[in-house]
Amino acid sequence: MESMAARFSLPEDLAPGVPRVTLTGGREVRVENQRCLLSFSSEEVEIGCGKLRLRIRGSDLLLRGMEREELWITGTICSVEVEGG
Repeated sequence: MESMAARFSLPEDLAPGVPRVTLTGGREVRVENQRCLLSFSSEEVEIGCGKLRLRIRGSDLLLRGMEREELWITGTICSVEVEGG
């Protein structure tokens, strides 16, 4: 996927399968191209995104919506961490 983005001079976030994370005002996180919800609590959420793993930390976290490749989390977002790659 990454080489295809480079070949066509596309930004990586437009390449298929690359996770896209949108943080809105520290109160909502939207994750596109996610593969699975690994763990969830009111203080930490782990999301599998292929070779990457996202960890969202905060307080009063709620899963507001989940579709096949997209999910929304609300609450007080303190950090978004990326592992792997």
